[in-house]
Amino acid sequence: AQAPVRIQGPLRAVGGLAAVPATAGSGLPVAYDPQLLGNPEALIASYAHTLAHHLGQMAQEPPPGGAENWPQVTEVLAIFLGFGLMFANSAFEVAVRSCGSCGGPRAQRRSYLTEAQSSYALAIFCSLKGIPNAEVLRHLKKSLRPFYRKCAREVAGRPERLQLLRSGAAAPAAAPIRETGETRP
Repeated sequence: AQAPVRIQGPLRAVGGLAAVPATAGSGLPVAYDPQLLGNPEALIASYAHTLAHHLGQMAQEPPPGGAENWPQVTEVLAIFLGFGLMFANSAFEVAVRSCGSCGGPRAQRRSYLTEAQSSYALAIFCSLKGIPNAEVLRHLKKSLRPFYRKCAREVAGRPERLQLLRSGAAAPAAAPIRETGETRP
């Protein structure tokens, strides 16, 4: 028997849906923010985050780093489910509108990973799946392309770590990732 997917309708409050423990046979309640209807990438990323959260809850152990990392781990899982472009492209967005009648700022998806972190995870995913960089770059936001190229080069320069990921073996503790200097509001 398949678990139903139920579209609950638009969110009415900031908190969204109440967390419901997932089981293999439980349904998947999916709500959406109606402000995201004009931003398909952000809407898809929001749905993918919900799906990844549901799948992640079925894990038998907490995520790496503990339960406080669930939101970030959920986004990494969604990227590895194939939604990385949507996450990278919608992680941070600023729309500057020049007239007062345009309705103010564009709706944004709440992201737990920065553009840089999403781009790096996307580069790892694409390397593991053998997806050519040119395929990714033509769909990636222009502002992220230089950073993605840098990520792809760095990932390609670590074949031993990629092999560990492919084998499913636990990787040894890595050196901390260098800060990109990126700032977020």
